[in-house]
Amino acid sequence: MSVRDSQPEVPTWLAAALVALVGLVAIYGILLGGNLFAPIAWLLWLGGIGLSLFVVYLFWRFVLAVELIAEKL
Repeated sequence: MSVRDSQPEVPTWLAAALVALVGLVAIYGILLGGNLFAPIAWLLWLGGIGLSLFVVYLFWRFVLAVELIAEKL
């Protein structure tokens, strides 16, 4: 397996969605004069959920790797 195969690329739609989300928060704060802390708090909350799901995914991959090593022994 080459190094390029083991490094997944970030989908362009995900990067565009993140940029759009940050842009919407900036527009909300600048043009509408709203409270910037509420959307930032939502973004942090969503980021925390995403990070939690990512950690669970990494743990799942770790368990699969350990099972694969145990089968080969």
